[in-house]
Amino acid sequence: MLVKVEAGGKIPLHVHKVDAEMYIVGGSAIVLSDDETNGTLVNPGARVMFKKNESHGFEAGPEGLVFVSFNGGIVDFQDTNWDISFH
Repeated sequence: MLVKVEAGGKIPLHVHKVDAEMYIVGGSAIVLSDDETNGTLVNPGARVMFKKNESHGFEAGPEGLVFVSFNGGIVDFQDTNWDISFH
């Protein structure tokens, strides 16, 4: 799934019932998390991974953020049943 976040936009801390893997393809962001990755700047080419139930999110940089999400099971084929819990 391709995800786009506007400049300065935020994906707040949240968890999934499956592992989360994201590949940054455009823009930049600061990682939001409850572990040592919190505050890390990510740019195109970065791969970000979190195990299921690990809190994570992003704060997009001035040019926004674009990433590909490789998370199996987060959304169904009709895009109606999301596996996401916000804090």
